[in-house]
Amino acid sequence: MNMRGLMDWGIVKKELKAGERKEYFYTGKDIGELARQVARERRKREIEPIVRVLAEVRNVTGNDKKATAEFKKVTSELHDFHPKLMV
Repeated sequence: MNMRGLMDWGIVKKELKAGERKEYFYTGKDIGELARQVARERRKREIEPIVRVLAEVRNVTGNDKKATAEFKKVTSELHDFHPKLMV
């Protein structure tokens, strides 16, 4: 990732020192907190959008009743699995 991406994720912060043109970057020292922040951001950017789509499509209708029932079953199982992925 680049510095802008790390800053957007809340992992790296920028510090400006008075009288200097350089930009200084720092991050926390607690590796556990850094891992939790990465997990929170990945959940927000990757898991939550998928869960929203699964919630929308699990009530789909179709002509093929057997295929529709199987699709609903699979999407419901995937949707219900997501709490296990929460941090």
